[in-house]
Amino acid sequence: TEEPLVEELEPCHLEEKFLVFKWQLLQLFQFCPSCHSRANGVISKRVGTCIHVVQKCKECNFVNTWASQSYIGKMPAGNLLLSGSILYSGSLSSKCLLMLKFLNMVCIGRSTFFR
Repeated sequence: TEEPLVEELEPCHLEEKFLVFKWQLLQLFQFCPSCHSRANGVISKRVGTCIHVVQKCKECNFVNTWASQSYIGKMPAGNLLLSGSILYSGSLSSKCLLMLKFLNMVCIGRSTFFR
């Protein structure tokens, strides 16, 4: 069965997470939701595991800013969850972060892990 597009919010640590490729994600921002013309979506900011996309339409001047995850205070939830998961699993942060680097996964750095 298909899941609804918008569900009730649940705590971020219980929510499912997905591995999404950059090109596939940016395809979602190709068309303006207001006038349906071609739009331009670009990654404007990266904060560890979180990205921000700005979508602009030249036809109707629609602008949308989207973040890939919620924040806990000033920290993206994914950064905190990744650090906590590495710590609580007993894994070495250096090995986990190296594995993510080999995957070319945008994620936190060593200094963020220890923050």
